[in-house]
Amino acid sequence: MGAQSLDAATNLYDAANLANTLSPFGETAKRYGTAAANALAEWDSKTLKNDGAEIALRSDSDADVIQSTSDLLKLKDFNNPEADRLITAIGENSRLGDGDTFYIGKWVDYDNGYVGDARTNDGMFYNTNPQVYKMLKANIKDPAVLDDILWRINHAAVKTPIAGNMSFKYSLDGCDPTTEVDALQALKAGDIKEVVNLLGKVPARMQEVQALMNAGYTFDVNPIDNTIPIQQPQ
Repeated sequence: MGAQSLDAATNLYDAANLANTLSPFGETAKRYGTAAANALAEWDSKTLKNDGAEIALRSDSDADVIQSTSDLLKLKDFNNPEADRLITAIGENSRLGDGDTFYIGKWVDYDNGYVGDARTNDGMFYNTNPQVYKMLKANIKDPAVLDDILWRINHAAVKTPIAGNMSFKYSLDGCDPTTEVDALQALKAGDIKEVVNLLGKVPARMQEVQALMNAGYTFDVNPIDNTIPIQQPQ
């Protein structure tokens, strides 16, 4: 359970009059069980107020993701078939939306950044329940191991769309567009040192672009409507 209790979260929805459209917590608990309702309660109050009905619809898969994360953290070794299976389950069950374009970019919040662009344009995106990161960060003390696990989950989410030659778009929303474009140009040229110089590290969004490039995708760093189309292999 998150910082707010299920009762407090329910009160939040009542105050926002969202219960009239979905009755998110009561309906979620009735339909999917307490684990799903608890997964719903992990979201912050702003997201619940603005997007509660949509968040409620993913609560069942979020509960599965949280359980897979818990099972992963029980393992002594993250480099074995069972760890791979759980990491794949977390990533696959955190792939959301529909449509024929997958959006990547900087995480801002549920209404902005790449997630906001994907939701606005009926696209697909990757986003885990907030509890996943909290659990991983609290239990994996080595930053390098934590970064590795986070990327493996992220990679698992985009593998299937990449394998299917799905269209991708890189959202610049929430970024300094000049810095982001410079970083993408450096990445395209193979200058990882410059990417780190510009962004402080090679963040997951840049690793996603690397994975796309490795699979034969191409792009021109010329933003269109604040996004950069990434073309499928021919």
